[in-house]
Amino acid sequence: MGVLYVQEQGAYLRKRDERIVVELDREVVRDIPLIQLEQIVCLGNVQVSSQTLALLLEQGVDLCFLTQHGRFRGRVVGEFSRNARIRQAQWEVAQDPERELGLAARFVVGKLRNQRAVLQRHLRQYGSEDHPGLAAAVDLLADGIRAVPGARTLDALRGIEGEAASVYFGVFGSLIRQPGFAFTQRLKHPPRDAVNALLSFTYTLLMNEVLAAIHVVGLDPYVGFLHAERHGKASLAFDLMEEFRPCFADTLVLSLINNRVVSPEDFEQTLDACLLREGARRRFFEQYERKKNDEVRHPVFKYRASYRRCFELQVRLLAKVLTGEVPAYLPFMPRM
Repeated sequence: MGVLYVQEQGAYLRKRDERIVVELDREVVRDIPLIQLEQIVCLGNVQVSSQTLALLLEQGVDLCFLTQHGRFRGRVVGEFSRNARIRQAQWEVAQDPERELGLAARFVVGKLRNQRAVLQRHLRQYGSEDHPGLAAAVDLLADGIRAVPGARTLDALRGIEGEAASVYFGVFGSLIRQPGFAFTQRLKHPPRDAVNALLSFTYTLLMNEVLAAIHVVGLDPYVGFLHAERHGKASLAFDLMEEFRPCFADTLVLSLINNRVVSPEDFEQTLDACLLREGARRRFFEQYERKKNDEVRHPVFKYRASYRRCFELQVRLLAKVLTGEVPAYLPFMPRM
């Protein structure tokens, strides 16, 4: 099962029997059996026929819409899970400040440990002679991890996470080894350089993966524990993706740059943002799908699984914690 990315502006999706056809200027550019798809991602000006939409809903194939530049717009999915018990348990935990804080702390620990592991791997590979700040950042992240249990409020916990992010992204540019790519700070809305553009694009797709896993398991994506609830924000997806940002998204971005899959010429600068060009996005999607299918040893279940599978495993683990079947949530922290 795979993902179909449609980025041709003006493209039109329609069904032909049990196949999905992508047309551009009335010419067929792709024709794919529906059985091969688990999700379709549309970027920008892409139209979908009502008959195609009905077929996707019937067959349980998610349809995700992003802007042409990779900002998340929304998803069209089929019937929600009928297991109301786990959602009831989720709402109860969200109303219990102590349990809510405990879960939020686990998400933060997972993120910080994985950030630290990314920096440590770089130190093992290249040493610290040229980048002495990396070793100091590793120590500061360790201090942050030790500080998490002492946080008594969500705001204090978010403060620890924020300080760790400043430390981590303060040295992230040291991990980039291809000339022409400069990174000094994390800029989100909008990204103003190539590295930030890749990070934001990858985070958007990662959030969509976690959101899909939440839907499969049957939790409420809008009831989170770490992230403040805001109308229309899938807070739980942002909670669960935190531990995957460093080990999945950040390492993918570094691989794309350092292995010269993308070059500075693959980006265009608009008035307010830096954007990945259409041709380079095709290479990006290929590498993104490969990364999702990479297998790692799951630190909790002790068997090898693809990242794609690990997204869902973490959601299922959280569901078991919420219903009391498992005593504590253990974040995803693979060996790197």
